[in-house]
Amino acid sequence: MLSALLVAVLLLLLAACGGNQQAETPATAEPAAEEPTAQAATPTAQAAEPTEAPAPTDQIQASGPAVCEPVEVPENPFIAQVSDKDWVKGPENAAITLIEYGDFQ
Repeated sequence: MLSALLVAVLLLLLAACGGNQQAETPATAEPAAEEPTAQAATPTAQAAEPTEAPAPTDQIQASGPAVCEPVEVPENPFIAQVSDKDWVKGPENAAITLIEYGDFQ
């Protein structure tokens, strides 16, 4: 008896999670197809005439070569420097140092 009640409650919960789906409405009868008319369409095609490309009004001037200037990044006092107590992988004079803080408890 208890298991049947549990199954009924679970089925009700499952049905409640179904969402608000709208029932599909049956398709209405399609209107009768119109019969083709006896009149033929008159061709209105005109001969295409080639057009000339518009002349450019402004000429684009090339700029000088791109210049890349390095920027000094200031030291952040909130980031600890690498010490002898830190576990290090790689050369000591590396151009970039990644510091990962992790707690493996």
